Amino acid sequence: IVNEINANPFYLWGYRLLLVLFIIAGIINIFILHGVLLDNMSMKKSRRNSRALLKANWKSFIFENLRFLLFLAVLVALTLGLFSALPLYLLSKSGDVAGITRYLTIFFFLLGIAMIAFFALVLRTFYIMKLTQLYDYYRDGEKEFYPRQGWQKHRTTLIINGVIVGACLIAALVLNIRFETVFPKTVAVDIISHRGGGYEDLENTVSGLNTAIELGAYGSEIDIQRTLDGHYIVNHDTTFKRLTGIPKKPWKMSLAEIRMLTIKGKGRFQGRTEPIATLEEMLDAAKGKIILYIELKGTTADRQMAEDVIGMIKERDMMDECVLISLKYNIIDYIETNWPEVQTGCLIYAAYGNAAKLNCDYLGLEEEAATGLAVAANHAAGKKVLVWTPNGSADQRHFLLSHADAIITDNVSRAFRIREELKDRTDLLRIMDGFLGFFGISRS
Repeated sequence: IVNEINANPFYLWGYRLLLVLFIIAGIINIFILHGVLLDNMSMKKSRRNSRALLKANWKSFIFENLRFLLFLAVLVALTLGLFSALPLYLLSKSGDVAGITRYLTIFFFLLGIAMIAFFALVLRTFYIMKLTQLYDYYRDGEKEFYPRQGWQKHRTTLIINGVIVGACLIAALVLNIRFETVFPKTVAVDIISHRGGGYEDLENTVSGLNTAIELGAYGSEIDIQRTLDGHYIVNHDTTFKRLTGIPKKPWKMSLAEIRMLTIKGKGRFQGRTEPIATLEEMLDAAKGKIILYIELKGTTADRQMAEDVIGMIKERDMMDECVLISLKYNIIDYIETNWPEVQTGCLIYAAYGNAAKLNCDYLGLEEEAATGLAVAANHAAGKKVLVWTPNGSADQRHFLLSHADAIITDNVSRAFRIREELKDRTDLLRIMDGFLGFFGISRS
């Protein structure tokens, strides 16, 4: 979805405008809870009160926020620089991170994580206190300052900090002992090409599938739909307009009519044409060479499609070479219940609740949903995790270093190149990648 927004200027500017409107709405209503909780106002009255206070004091509000946020930024930068960035910089200059140096490197990374967690918890509270102070001032015209704590009151804080440092020292020792397991050098995540061969060839064609095979992809994802006369062809969209220029729907055309269409290459494939592929052709081209992830797609994705596709797979003895996937969980549940020997996967844009309990073998998680905790939870439930579709180099690097089982990507060549580069990382880079990945950050 994000890729589509970024690729279309109209969508992109509309999206940015929507974000700006949300930010403005958030700011002008920022004192709603203060009015409700502190002055027992109704929501409606508190909303009017918040807007009135902001309208009368907007210059002061902007100045006080900028000053407070600047103070916090300087505080965070100095703290992280003193306790993490500077030590890590000095350690990186030593060249070799084996032995005690590697242990100290892990320790300072852990300490940095502890600092970030501390600021994430505490600074939010400080900001709420600052907003409450501004609310009191705008309402009554008198600034109320929170009393400073004496030295004795800080003993608890010092004890907590000591416990955190001690815990980081012990955790660093454990991680250093299990270094090869925690910070593996070899990337085990498989690479699956999206829509046949991804950007490497014409979309969802036999030619694209062959290109994916030549590149060494573990698998290839394709999209199938049923024709008017009950055949199965490979196409992603609801119509053929984007690929062939013909705005007709697959389920309203016969196979013979579809066979008359040609996919027209664009960009570096300008001048090339390919026919619309049938599922049978894709199965025959993939047999013994690559795993096919067959997405049951669109309006015609139903139980009949599931039964027909399973029949084709069994007929070719490809049960171990195909995985049936879909956004429609009811179909996946139907397949898994009646043919448990068939590998199945449910594709998820976003989810709440325990997705690990879904009746399937794979979960295909969209990038934002594929957090470390989500991957771990699904692995604990015995499911494999596919991440779709990381196409940028930073996203590919991040998920190739994750604990996902595979990524589905359009940029197959780039993914292989990054995977090869990752094999040559030093111990320091492996540590950096491991800890940055904890926060969903990729080292560019």
